[in-house]
This record gives sequence, C-alpha cells and structure tokens, in this order.
Amino acid sequence: MSLLLFLSIATLFLGPYLCKFVGSKSDRFAFFDSFIFVSIGGLVLFHILPELLESGGIAVLGLMLVGLFGPGMVEKIFHKVAKQTHSITLILGVLGLVLHALTDGGALAIENDQTAYLLAIGVVLHRFPVGLTVWWLLRPHYGRALPLAVLTAMSVATVAGTWLGGELIAHDSGNWLIWFQALVMGSILHVVFHQPYKQEHGKETQRDKFAAGTGSLIGAICLLAVLLPHWLGYAPHDHGSEETVLVSEMATSPELQVDIELHEHAEDEGHDHVGHDDHVGHDDHVGHDDHVGHDDHAGHDDHAGHAHGNETAETLLRFVSLSLHAAPALLFAYILTWLINFVKPAFNLVGQLRSTGSVAGALKGTLIGLPLPICIPDASSMYKQLIKAGCGSALAVSFLVASPVIGFDALLISLPLLGAEWVGIRLVMAIILAVTLGLLIGLLFKKHDLNTETCATPEQLKQSTSRLKHAFEHGFAHLIDHTAPWVLFGLIAAATFTPTIGWQFLQQEPWLQVVLAILIALPFHFCATGITPVLAIMLIAGVSPGAVVAFSLVGPTLNLDLYRFIKDNQGKHIAMAVVMAIVTVALLLGLGIMYWVPELPKPWLTLAPHWQDDWWRYLSLVIVTVLFAISILRRGARSFMLELLPHSFRNAKPHHHHH
Repeated sequence: MSLLLFLSIATLFLGPYLCKFVGSKSDRFAFFDSFIFVSIGGLVLFHILPELLESGGIAVLGLMLVGLFGPGMVEKIFHKVAKQTHSITLILGVLGLVLHALTDGGALAIENDQTAYLLAIGVVLHRFPVGLTVWWLLRPHYGRALPLAVLTAMSVATVAGTWLGGELIAHDSGNWLIWFQALVMGSILHVVFHQPYKQEHGKETQRDKFAAGTGSLIGAICLLAVLLPHWLGYAPHDHGSEETVLVSEMATSPELQVDIELHEHAEDEGHDHVGHDDHVGHDDHVGHDDHVGHDDHAGHDDHAGHAHGNETAETLLRFVSLSLHAAPALLFAYILTWLINFVKPAFNLVGQLRSTGSVAGALKGTLIGLPLPICIPDASSMYKQLIKAGCGSALAVSFLVASPVIGFDALLISLPLLGAEWVGIRLVMAIILAVTLGLLIGLLFKKHDLNTETCATPEQLKQSTSRLKHAFEHGFAHLIDHTAPWVLFGLIAAATFTPTIGWQFLQQEPWLQVVLAILIALPFHFCATGITPVLAIMLIAGVSPGAVVAFSLVGPTLNLDLYRFIKDNQGKHIAMAVVMAIVTVALLLGLGIMYWVPELPKPWLTLAPHWQDDWWRYLSLVIVTVLFAISILRRGARSFMLELLPHSFRNAKPHHHHH
C-alpha cells in the first residue's frame, strides 16, 4: 500500500515536470493540448461519470451538462463577467479533482488481492494526465504557486483517502457530494474542451496538425493503459457474464428480463468471491461498520476498491460489445459508399432527373436521397443543382430532407444494434417524413434567389484526376471524417448512460416522452449513423418506441445548418415553416407508433462481449479502428470532434481569457 501511495503522488508531479519541455513551440503546445483533451475527456466519460451515475442517478448527467455549458452561456450573455466566470469555473473544476483524490486514495487502501492491486494500478496511472492537466490549466495564469498548492492538496487528499479506506466517501457522504462532483467534472470538461489558453501562433501549420494528431493518439493509448487495469481487475469476479446469451434476435420483454435477472444473479455470486470468500451470504457485507479495525478489514477494503472500479469496467465492456457488433456493418457501409461513388458519383445523378409532378417528384426525391450517405452541406449543394436542373420543388425538398435523415450506412448499423424490425421502422418513418415535407413545403419554395456557390458540379468532377481517386477520397476520407466522431459519440453515450437511478420516470407518461425527445433533439446536430447506439440504449432504458422514432427523425433532419440554408435562400417564414412541419410530422408519427404499435421488440444489451464471436467481427473492428485513428492523426482530436458541431459554429474562435 505504501509503495502504491508513493507512486500515485510521484506520478501526479510527473506531468508538470514534462511541461517544461513545451516552451513556445506551437507544435509542442498542440501535442500536449491534444493529449490532455483526449486523456482527461476519456477519463471523465469512461471512469468518473459511470461511477457518479451509478450512485447519483440521472441528476448527475444534468449537473454535468450545467457545469459544461453553463459557464459558456454566462460568458456569452454577460461579457463583463466573462473573465471572472471562467476563473471560477477553472477553480471549481480543479477542486473537483482534489475531491476525487479522496476516492482514489480509498482505492489504494487494499492489500493481499490481485484484483484490488489491478484497480489500484489503474488509479496510479491516471494520476499522470490529471497532474498534467492541473499544471497545464493553472500555470500560464497563476504562476507556479497555485498549481503546486493544488497538487499538494491532491496528495494530502490521497493520503487521507488511503488512511480512511474510502470510509469518508462511502459512508459519510450523501447525494449532495456526488452531485457536486458531477458539477465540477462538467466544469473541468468546459475548461479542457474550450481550449482557453491557446497561444496565438497564427495559422495552424501542417506540422501543428500532425503534432495534434500524435498527441491525440498517445493520449488514447495512455487512456487505454489507465482503464485496462479496471477491466482486468473486474474479469475474475465476472463468472457468468461470458455465458450470458446475446439476445441478438430481439427477444421479447419476458425473455429479456429473465436473461438480465440470470446475469445479475451470476454477477452477485461472483462478486462475493473476490478477496473474501468467507463472507459469501452475509447480508451485512456491504457497508458493515463493524469491520473497521478488525483483522478482516482488508477484505472490506477490497470490496470498496472493487466497487470503485466496477462501473468503469462495465462501461468498457459495453463499449467493446457494441463496437464488435457495429464494426462489420460500418465497414461494409464504407466499402459500399466507395463502390457507389466509383460506379456513379452522387453529383452526376443531377442531370438525369427531370421535372415531374408533386407526388411523383416527392417520391423520386425521397428514393434518391435516402440511400446516399451525405450530410446537410452536400445535400444543400445538390438541392441547388436540382433546382437549376429544372427539377420540381417537391423533388428537391424531399431530397433535402431524406438525405440526412437516414442512409444505408445508418440502416446497416441499425441491423445488428436494433434488429430487422427497427430497420424497417426507421426506413418507413423516414420515407413518410420526406414525402410529406416534399408535398407540404415544396409548393412554398421558390425556384430562384439561390446562391451560386456549390460544393461540386459535374464539370468539376470531370476535372479530377480519376473517378477512382474521387471515390476513394469520398468513401474513406470524407465519409469517415464525418461519421467517425458521431459513431464514437453514440457508442460512448450508449455504453456510459446505461439504465440507472432516475430512468424510471420516463415510463410514467409515454406521450410526454415523445415531446421531450423532440425538445432534446431540436437544439443539437445529430448524425443518423452515430445516434443508432443511442437509440438502442433509449429502448433498453424504457423510453417508448414513439419517442425513439421522433428522436431519430428530428435529430438528423433538423439542425441549424438546414435552417440557415433555407432562411438565406427562401426567407425566414419558409424556414420556420419547414421547422414546424418537421416537428409536427415527427410528433404525429411518434404518437402514432406509441398508440397503434405499443409493443415493439427491444434490442439486446449485454454486459460483456461475446468473446466467441466470429473472427470477422474482430477483424472489422481492427480495420475500423485503424481508419478512425488515421482520421484523428491527420486532423487532431479537436478538429476530429468538431464534426459534432454545426458547420456555422466550426469557424467560431474559441474564447480566450488573458489574465
């Protein structure tokens, strides 16, 4: 224990020591900035947040979002207090890391157990990015004294947590402490994500991008090294998880409940076998105060350390399981996109369309737009070309709505994650939405006053070096750059936000779920492929199928880019009409599904991967991982994750604060 405690404190100060090598070189800054962005962001999402959700329920997510977005809103509205708000946010986030050091210390108070040692090693490893982050954020503006004081306070908190054996956190704290940690973790994410201390180096060079990409990948490797001991430490007690049957054929609710109950029973039995076999069956094993000071105190501490890493391990297992099932479909979608663009580039379809009647045009626009894996900017450019080519407004509008709402890539990834029934539901609902919008709104659209800028024209495509090169770049660069962040976002969200305390309220009023799903989807920019794992976790959490349908329609279709495009070319009133039409149709379809088709199959959700899966699943996952890593290496983690924001926000300069 003493050695682990010493290593945890020494590792905490290792990061600040390395910071002296940064200097003023922009590429070094980009390296460390990306390293912190990935390692701390991943540490919060995979390690800290799951533990807080397990204890504090759904309120933790809300408070973390307040900590993440609240300071930015205050800074934007009240410019005069922006500097003070940022300083408070920074200090609050750092204090949260100090508080979390108590929990880390409790995990180090473990002896004579291999599983517990693995969890403790994970704690020691993650102190490096934490210490580096504290120094990186505080040193430029507060000198050396404050960050050294914070690191010293974290060391003292770690020692206190070790001597108390986690008792302070486990027994004497209520939900208020957990909620406070959630708030401050959101605050630290706000500071890290908004890159507040970026130096002014002028235009970013290719060397800076490569340094950012390298720092991102090394940060991911460091994160994996930090989280792996939690996984390995969890495996010995997980006797029954690998025998859990994957309900890939969409078992109905009774079978699903039986499977979950059997798995939980096996998990509980295996849980008691770690480090304290003599305590099997004791009802007072959890939280028993009479163990304090007894000879079997180590066994109790083992339990505390085990609980400390449980949620992290389970989150990782869910992430790997979802990834294994999604990877083959995702890789097939990328290959199919490459073939489609090689045989018939999407933009070359424009000249082959003719003006038709409203109904026929709406159907044709929907059928052409649905399978194409393109986003709003490309769809907007193709919409302009459709109008210029003389196609009817109904056809153009249906195409504009259908292309982002779902594509064959989203349908393919839906098959293993949601099941064949939900693939059909998503496809039919998307067709109804696109055709209805084409008929209702197409008549209101003008055929003139379009901007002349386009992403590409048939003439420009002919000037490219070759159709094969263009197909490769679109299928394996453009599409991967666009979808990879969304796929990772969806997988992480589905793995982290597992059903927990607080989800039950969603089952009280199903019709309110539909309204709430639309309200949540409205302000965000979602990708149809990326949100598919989120749809699966929503169904498992008990969200009504109608709400899931409404969310899947509004999320990818309605966003700020679409609104601004229509507003610029058709006027504000037409843009508002499109928004209201999409919301209304999605609401009606969601309510219709809820009342007319109340029972729909739920997708599978297993705790651990099915390790006996066919080899091609693992091969597909390796290939997809390499493709994603190449995208990150070329762009850096920050540019990579910018795909999650509307295009109109991507050129906005991050707010900087100079003290």
